[in-house]
Amino acid sequence: MQFSLRQSFSVFITLAIVAGLLSISVVIVGNQNSKQSEKWLTHTYEVLTMSSHLLTSLKDAETGQRGYLLTSKERYLEPYHAGVKSSRDTLQKLFNKTSDNPRQQQRLSELSDLIDQKLQKLEQTVNLAKNGQKAEAMRIVNTDIGRELMDEISALLDAFDREENQLLAQRREKYDAMQYTELITILLAILSLISLMAFATHAVKRRVINPIISLTDQSTNYLPRVKNEFSAQNAATEIQVLANTLQLMSDNLYKVISNLNEDKITAEARAKVKADFLANMSHEIRTPLNGINGTLQLLADEVSTDKGKDLLHKAKYSAFSLITIVNDILDLSKFEAGKLRVEETDFRLSELAEHVMSDMGMLAHKKGLRINFRNKTEHDYWIGDPVRIRQILINIISNAVKFTHHGIIEFTIDHVAGSDEIEFTVVDPGIGMTDEQLSRLFERFEQADRSTTRKYGGTGLGMSITKLLVDLMHGRIDVVSQAGKGSSFNVTLPLKRSQLTIQPRTHTDDVDINLSGKRILAAEDNEINRMIIQEMLRKTGADLALAENGLLAVEEFKAKPFDIVLLDIQMPEMDGLEACKIIKQHNDKVPVIAVTANVLSEDKHRYENSGFNDYLAKPMSKDMLYAKLSEYLLN
Repeated sequence: MQFSLRQSFSVFITLAIVAGLLSISVVIVGNQNSKQSEKWLTHTYEVLTMSSHLLTSLKDAETGQRGYLLTSKERYLEPYHAGVKSSRDTLQKLFNKTSDNPRQQQRLSELSDLIDQKLQKLEQTVNLAKNGQKAEAMRIVNTDIGRELMDEISALLDAFDREENQLLAQRREKYDAMQYTELITILLAILSLISLMAFATHAVKRRVINPIISLTDQSTNYLPRVKNEFSAQNAATEIQVLANTLQLMSDNLYKVISNLNEDKITAEARAKVKADFLANMSHEIRTPLNGINGTLQLLADEVSTDKGKDLLHKAKYSAFSLITIVNDILDLSKFEAGKLRVEETDFRLSELAEHVMSDMGMLAHKKGLRINFRNKTEHDYWIGDPVRIRQILINIISNAVKFTHHGIIEFTIDHVAGSDEIEFTVVDPGIGMTDEQLSRLFERFEQADRSTTRKYGGTGLGMSITKLLVDLMHGRIDVVSQAGKGSSFNVTLPLKRSQLTIQPRTHTDDVDINLSGKRILAAEDNEINRMIIQEMLRKTGADLALAENGLLAVEEFKAKPFDIVLLDIQMPEMDGLEACKIIKQHNDKVPVIAVTANVLSEDKHRYENSGFNDYLAKPMSKDMLYAKLSEYLLN
């Protein structure tokens, strides 16, 4: 039976929801049963404790009575009276605690009679001694009546304890069985969901991805003057409709090609644009996952061969490329939603330029290029958005490196005389652009030359986002280019002078720093991220404590002194925002750093309001972590 994509998706979602609801229901019921069993276990432990306390209280009363009889000192009456009171109170509590057990109630009734007799004997001897009849009191004590009563009481309590211990063993066995059943149920639910996802992935690949790739290949190999065949084996209904439509279009085009040559050329060009776009996006989607970024940094210390270092560099570059693409798409989405904002904060222009050169210098070096940087500005402190300015420069300079094969790239920062405008200029001797290519430079999803997509990669978003950011800052961007000669990009941004003196940040350049004697607390619910933080700090000499959630981090902070705290934001039990508030209430002198992937302007304001001193953006590099720790622990 053939299902459409919509039907298949509906079935998958339904099964996933049903499996999820069943799993949640089983977990909830199992949790409730476990809590009930745990309650009975606690109840049994309390009963056994009271039983032991009852015997101890009787012995305390007896010890106080004998002390008084032997010494006639009133201070021995205090443990006597306390033991009598405690015995009666404990016995009553045992009656209440075992009200559901008739056999234990019967034992307690017998025990109550014996205890009353025992206490009466004790009281009788104490009263005799008080009235001057100490000899009579000692005679009664030296009889076997008191000892026999205590032996009977001990025997009854032993029987009482044996039954409670049997109940404890049964309840413990039941509790362990419930815990095991709950664990097995959860594992089965997880296995079911994984199996469902694996099946869905296989189905999507078989019925969607493979047919689309096949159709893309067929479109790429399309020949306008012959009869082409379009087919999609095992494809979903909608894709099969697409294949049939393409086949129909091809047949119609074949019929009219001899009479409508101009229309044929236009149709070929459109088909080529579609095929190029699909092939380009298909390539970019396969870029390595962002999650390997931290692990790759740790591997850098383990790899020693030239080949290994080369492979590691390529993997890190792939991760960087994926992060750039994701950021560009998010920026574009935020702009279309009207949520893209620029900040106004104090920053050092020279420090910003150093970060850009650090990122781009290595990229240029790998291609055998050199970037000649000159900073002609005299004033170094400005107010603007350093993150967005850096993004603009990275986009322009990375393009210059990408499209330049040899020579020197000029990067200059200058102050526009008579104004507060800063001018950034990037000149490269690369492949350049024609006037027609230049006219499409800032259009979304466009490359200056469509053939560059396969040769150089990229999504065509970088320059369009650069133009959006420049416009948001009320600046301007001018481009002069000549095919085969190179290009010149000139960005002018109106910035405000800052009167603050910003302390230069410590540059670590991925060199291990010495944090001996420093205690660091890091809270992160993801096991891999905890491992990455631990490995990054292993060689620093710092005393690192790790917590799996905000609640454990707060408990650890209250128990031991720390010099700095790193908190993830989204964690179970207690999130980073709440944990930061509690930590600051306990000690507001210790800096707390947010480590998060949410670094929008509204997120930063939220962190500040919660008490955070600073933040680190994910994915977090080793040098970023070192720089932040150096800033707060070493400067």
